[in-house]
Amino acid sequence: MKKRSNLRMEDIAQSAGVALSTVSRALNNDTRISLATRKRIQKIAKEMGFKKNILASGLMTNRTNIIGVVIPQINRAFFSSIIYSMEETANQMGFSLIICQSADSYLREKEKVETLLALNVDGIVTSIAVDSKDMSHFERARELGTPVLFFDRIPKVAFPVSTILIEDAESAYQGTVHLIKQGYTKIAHLAGPTELHIFAERLEGYKKALTEYNLPICDEYIRYHKIMSHEEGRDSTEALLHLKNPPNAIFCANNLMAISAVFHAIDQGYRVPEDLGIIGFSEEPSSALMRPGISSIKQPSIEMGKMAIEMIIKEITAQSQKESFDHLEVILPTQINIRQSSLKKG
Repeated sequence: MKKRSNLRMEDIAQSAGVALSTVSRALNNDTRISLATRKRIQKIAKEMGFKKNILASGLMTNRTNIIGVVIPQINRAFFSSIIYSMEETANQMGFSLIICQSADSYLREKEKVETLLALNVDGIVTSIAVDSKDMSHFERARELGTPVLFFDRIPKVAFPVSTILIEDAESAYQGTVHLIKQGYTKIAHLAGPTELHIFAERLEGYKKALTEYNLPICDEYIRYHKIMSHEEGRDSTEALLHLKNPPNAIFCANNLMAISAVFHAIDQGYRVPEDLGIIGFSEEPSSALMRPGISSIKQPSIEMGKMAIEMIIKEITAQSQKESFDHLEVILPTQINIRQSSLKKG
């Protein structure tokens, strides 16, 4: 069959000998049309070279089978792993993703959400930017009938929404306890931006462990960061090691800073873990490959990404079928990967 340019659904309907509405439903895989008819119409459309205009179809059916994802930084291993899992899950469930990066900027996050709404996405999955305080852009999405799901970085919101997170405080507590049980008594913390609840909770978990084991909480041992980059990790480690009474262990709020801490400590003549124990939070691929290997608290990124897509699609489906939907708060477990950087006792 010769392919035509400017092909319309009306042409497919004429060729298939069916109504235009039947073609529209068949191309959208509507189960009201029999499977045999759907396959026949889809085969004719393919042979004729028909390319579906997803956005135009979405305006007619109020469904695009597209989910918008807004994350802070694509180049962090945790988020890139989540995106991989989301994409695989969405593809298996007949959905596509539009991936946006806020670069940890509230204004950029708001702009991306507005763009996704203009594209008529069926739902939005997001982890908020560091400086996001106003959630009105997500509230507007809900008012427009677009489901929203938050994961990892969870804001306080007044509207109904599902969330997926980990027990940050408990995980940080366990990581700090591990250092204590290895014999470290002067433990510093390279903290993240504590305006985000996940880093505030990691700081609280660190403090709780020190308090329970009767170790001092020293203000000079706690350093705060906004970006949590290699450079910030290096600079903070240097400042800590130049104190009159330097720490003998460091618990880092992310693994990039932990990697930098190991490199800088070794450059300064410290033995890791004999002189300085180090543990990070959230795995980087290089953590296990370095010597010494970097101990870290691993977040369930693959499970989190899969669950986020499954949950948002359930809400999208329930909404389209005018069914009730119960929003959930899911808390996933973490695990501590112990490697040489914190094994003072071998």
